[in-house]
Amino acid sequence: MLYKDDVPFKITEKMVNEVYHFMGWSTKKKPRPAVIKFPESIYRQDRANNRKIRPLRVNIPLEMTIFIEDEGSVKWNYSESPGREVDKQMVYPRKSKPMTGTFSVGVEKIDLLWFLIKSKYRTNMPDEPYRAQASKPLFKIEMKEKEAEAKLAKDKLQTQIKAYINGDVNTAWTIEKIRKYALAFGIEDAEEMGPNEVRMTLLGRINGEPDGYERFEKLANSNEETEIIYIVKKAINEGKIKFTKTRKWVFVEKGKEAQEICGLRIRLTAEESLVEFLKEDNVMKGEIANLVEDVANEEK
Repeated sequence: MLYKDDVPFKITEKMVNEVYHFMGWSTKKKPRPAVIKFPESIYRQDRANNRKIRPLRVNIPLEMTIFIEDEGSVKWNYSESPGREVDKQMVYPRKSKPMTGTFSVGVEKIDLLWFLIKSKYRTNMPDEPYRAQASKPLFKIEMKEKEAEAKLAKDKLQTQIKAYINGDVNTAWTIEKIRKYALAFGIEDAEEMGPNEVRMTLLGRINGEPDGYERFEKLANSNEETEIIYIVKKAINEGKIKFTKTRKWVFVEKGKEAQEICGLRIRLTAEESLVEFLKEDNVMKGEIANLVEDVANEEK
C-alpha cells in the first residue's frame, strides 16, 4: 500500500503507465515479473579466493521524498500493513524491506514496483544518466521484456547483415560491394583479398567488436557517408593523400606534399575530420574520387 504524505494513496493510471513503460511491458499479454537483484557495485572483493561476494542482507528504505511539479516535495511510504497514527504522526510497521537475495515483483504488486522504480537506491539504467541516485545503490531491476525485445532485434540485425555478406544469390551483396564496405569498415587490404577471404575477414571483424553489427548497420544505411569513407581509405592506401605532422590533410603529388585539403577538427580523429569536411565540400570530394583508381559507384 502506498502512502502519500502519510495519507493512503491508490496508484493512478498515470503511475501504472509509468511502470509499464519502464518495464517494457505490453498490455496485450501478462507481464513478466520484475527481477530485483543486488548490483555488482555492492559486492565485496575476496582477494584471497579471487572472487566477488554478495552481501548477506541489505535494507531497502520504504520511505522517500520526490519533488513533484505543482506540488513540491512529497513524502512517499510503502507498507504491506496499514500504518497507524501515534501522537499525530503516522507510524509504519517497517521502515525498510530486508533483501537477502534475488526476488520478484509482479504486476499484482505494481504499487511496490512503482516505489522501487522511483527509489534513489535503485541503480540507474543506461538511459537515465541524470536521475538522482544514491552514492551506493542497494538494488537493480532487471527488465525481462525489454531484454527479450533487444535480443530479438539484435538477432534480426545479425541475420540480416550475415545475409548481405554470406547469403544466397537473392540476399547477398556483390563481391565488389562487400569489398567496398569492408574497406570502409577498416579492413585496409580488403580489395586484395579473394571473395571467401574478404567475407570471412569482414564477418570476423564485425563479430569481434562489441557493437560491430550496429556500426556496420550504420554504414549500410548511410550510403553517402560510406562512399566518402571508402574514397578516403582508398586514397590513403594508394598514397594520394596523407595526414601530416602539422595535423593537416594534404594531396600527395610525386611523393611530395602538395595542396592542403583540411585540418583536424575538435573531438574528431584525423579520418573523421576529413570525412566530415568532404560531406560539406562536394568539389573536394570529387577531386579525391578522381584520383582514386576504380572508385565503385553505390550499387542499387
